[in-house]
Amino acid sequence: MAQFVLQRLLTVDAFATVAVILPSEAAARCWYDLLNEDLSAYHRPALLSHRDDLTRRNDIHFTEVVEAKGLEFDVVIIPDLAMFELETAVGCNQLYVAISRPRHALLLGCSNRSLEDEPLRRLQTKGVVRVIPLSEHAWPG
Repeated sequence: MAQFVLQRLLTVDAFATVAVILPSEAAARCWYDLLNEDLSAYHRPALLSHRDDLTRRNDIHFTEVVEAKGLEFDVVIIPDLAMFELETAVGCNQLYVAISRPRHALLLGCSNRSLEDEPLRRLQTKGVVRVIPLSEHAWPG
């Protein structure tokens, strides 16, 4: 999934605002550590961002939900839906905040194993989430 996220990030215009949003700072740091070196190799600056950093336009921001609340970005990536505790009201609220931040494009990722979890199955059943294998992805750009 990390390679897929990297490929998608590299297709986004360098002047677009981009946020990779996760439920916690620890999760944001993990994804930042995973992708920062590769993004730097392609001259795409990445930041582990807090509220004040999120106004910087040319960076790819790795941040937690609470920092992104109330802001908008051209592109939002949520690399793993299963990281949100969807069996709790707080986790559902965090996911709502995360998926309501993009202006133009939203990418939701999830491992196949996690798609079998009850909260994610309910989202699929209700038509909120549609499963598209990586080989069949659609993305602007």
